[in-house]
Amino acid sequence: MEKVSVGKLLKDRRNELALTQRQIANQVGVTEATVSRWESGDIDNMRRDKIASLANALRVSPLLIMGIDDTEHFYKPVNKDELELLDDYRGVDVDDRNMIRNMLKRFKIGRVQSVNQAMAM
Repeated sequence: MEKVSVGKLLKDRRNELALTQRQIANQVGVTEATVSRWESGDIDNMRRDKIASLANALRVSPLLIMGIDDTEHFYKPVNKDELELLDDYRGVDVDDRNMIRNMLKRFKIGRVQSVNQAMAM
């Protein structure tokens, strides 16, 4: 399998989150041109504080930005709907979070029972 460049990973992730280069630049504290150069591979080294800020803005591990190929454990693409759910979840109190977790467990258990029942037929 061909190794994907860090710049392409950055650009793909930014697009997954539906963010512009300008939005990333503002969050990281760099110019839009700098973000463009990171994505194109023109700048292949980055200050540690920028790596941390960029990782935060893109919601990925700093390891991904440093080109460490162990992203399976740290990077799972999150789509816009999932981000919205996460933001909503973070906006409720602890009791509601527990209720949401319990509901999700019941849905998951229900799916497993449905599959088991279908297989038993």
